[in-house]
Amino acid sequence: SVVSMSKVVSLARSAGSKVRDRYLRGSWDIRGLTSVQAAASLEHEIGKLPGVLSAEVAYATERLVVEYDKKSASEAEISLSGNQLCPCAPNSAR
Repeated sequence: SVVSMSKVVSLARSAGSKVRDRYLRGSWDIRGLTSVQAAASLEHEIGKLPGVLSAEVAYATERLVVEYDKKSASEAEISLSGNQLCPCAPNSAR
C-alpha cells in the first residue's frame, strides 16, 4: 500500500512531538567538586541511574548536564543522587 507524503509528514511530526515530550535535558550547578577525578566519578554515577541517557560534568564550570527519559527518571531523583554523591554542594535545576 502507498502512503501519501502528507501522511508521512504528519506521522513524523507526531513522533517528534512524543520524543520531545518524553526525553528531557536538565542542567544543575554543582559546587564543591575537589578535582577532575571527582567530576568524572560523579558523571559516571549519575550516568548509571535508571532512565539517564547521558550525563556530563564540567569541572571548570561546575555544571552537570543530564539527558533523561522522564518515564524512568525525574529531576528530583537526579538532584537527590547528585547531592548524595557530592553532599558539599546543593544543586539547582535549570
